[in-house]
Amino acid sequence: MSDPIKHTEKIPTPPPAPFLSARALIFCAAVIALFGVFYLGQSSQTTLTGQRTHDLQAQLDRIERENIQLQIEIAELTAPAKLAERARLMGMRPAIETQVHYLVVKNYPVENPKPAPVWSSNSRADRAPDFWTRVLERFGLAPGSGAVEASP
Repeated sequence: MSDPIKHTEKIPTPPPAPFLSARALIFCAAVIALFGVFYLGQSSQTTLTGQRTHDLQAQLDRIERENIQLQIEIAELTAPAKLAERARLMGMRPAIETQVHYLVVKNYPVENPKPAPVWSSNSRADRAPDFWTRVLERFGLAPGSGAVEASP
């Protein structure tokens, strides 16, 4: 028989499983493709949102310009001179006294007029001159006061 020590035959190693490496390669490609699709989706959503924002801003600017133009037009059309001119062109004119007629309605309830406010002598306007006069007299500055006397 043969000697076990001298036995130098190589034991063949099995080749790498092509199925396992192909599976890993396909998995990596799928993950990369999935990330690419996700990135493209996010990018397109961002682009669409930016475009919508730009369109809405342009629409807002256009509406604000129209609003300002309409305010200018309203101001021009409601100017008193313009209204008077339009009224004159329509045949209107100021009324004269002979054209004014008052209607008297019998038993029409009339509210009692409110009495005008009565100013009391304690009002601030009445007290102010006295107060300042007394202050000026105390310092000897009031007109007609000679000097200030100190009391013990």
